[in-house]
Amino acid sequence: MDKEKFTPTHTAIINLEPDKDITPRVVNSCLIGKIILDRPLDIYEVKCIASLQWKCKEDFTVSYVDRNTFMFSFQDKEDWSKILINVPWNIKGGLLILSPFTSGKIPEELQFSFSPFWVQVHGLPLNYLTKENGLKIAQVLGKFSFLDGKKGFDGMVLCRKFLRIRVVLDVRKPLLCGFWVSRTELSDIWIEFKYEKLGVFCYKCGRIGNNYRACKFPAGKAKFGPWLQAEPLADFLGVSSSSSSASAGGRGGATVVELEKETNPCTTLITVSKPDPRLLIHSSPSSEAEIYQEVEHKQIYQESYGDSSISLRLRNLLQRLIINSVDSLAMVANCAMICCRVGNANAYNWRLFMVMVAYLSYLVLKLIRITQRSWLLKASNRCQPPKQEHNLRALMEILILVVFFAMLKSM
Repeated sequence: MDKEKFTPTHTAIINLEPDKDITPRVVNSCLIGKIILDRPLDIYEVKCIASLQWKCKEDFTVSYVDRNTFMFSFQDKEDWSKILINVPWNIKGGLLILSPFTSGKIPEELQFSFSPFWVQVHGLPLNYLTKENGLKIAQVLGKFSFLDGKKGFDGMVLCRKFLRIRVVLDVRKPLLCGFWVSRTELSDIWIEFKYEKLGVFCYKCGRIGNNYRACKFPAGKAKFGPWLQAEPLADFLGVSSSSSSASAGGRGGATVVELEKETNPCTTLITVSKPDPRLLIHSSPSSEAEIYQEVEHKQIYQESYGDSSISLRLRNLLQRLIINSVDSLAMVANCAMICCRVGNANAYNWRLFMVMVAYLSYLVLKLIRITQRSWLLKASNRCQPPKQEHNLRALMEILILVVFFAMLKSM
């Protein structure tokens, strides 16, 4: 606005009062959320993804406030409380920072610079897994909330090999990768931080929601990469988490809430000197237990249904031979018709001539595809020794092709 247009007579202060009945309902049913992402999101897209993640008892509405800023209104207070407790959330890979509605404030006055995170501290010795050490580490990360469990080691059973700390982080700052621990009479060891439900972050500057290609921050000494994202908690507890990782997108916090499967688009690792060898393990599509289960299933199947599998292969062989034979005979008949019509063609029916030539070209290409799919090529492969059924298929297909070319030549 142009301040010169307003005189002191137009700048009067009016004392307004909030509605006492509406205020408690709005405070306990509305959340203002901002998605930390470099691209704008559609309100219907946000509504759809949030519904799949939150699984509310009652329906909720989403209203547009500003770019990637929305207001969520809930009908059930339990849904409102559950969603606020189980932060952070991710929408299309972007961190969703939620803030309760504050009486008297407008959405533009709310701060979206801090968000709670579950941070896993890996690499500590067993006797270092204490609440006191967790408090010291949390003070370096941000503002300490609480520690998951009284102790990581209860004196009898190792319930977890890492500390899990609830910390409020400043999302404007780069992520911390870890720290060094000095030990008496031993060498220093590197302790790693892993963040649950981290979402998209820049591999160059380490800031949440930043795009690597449009990053304006200088690259620091720290190496950022996908190893900062925590694995599902069930994996560390020795529990099969195939279903959890499917619903949580392979990231941490699967036991708290279900998370949308999102991948980090910043895949170029210029600042990374070498890949983490654990990435090769984590990128495997199947866990070790699933592989053992699959091998055992195959062994049981071969022992129980060996005869039926052989008969099934023979039945497939006969079907393939019959289909190839019928297809070849149909091509022979079509070629004969084409040759007759093309031979009788004159200058007045050149359109028919062009159509027949095009169809003949199609049949030739079809014949080439049949020969390319033939088992003859696989049977002649030295890297894979052919089986008896492969040789049989190759011989039968050779016979079909010989008959086909003989009939074609006789025309």
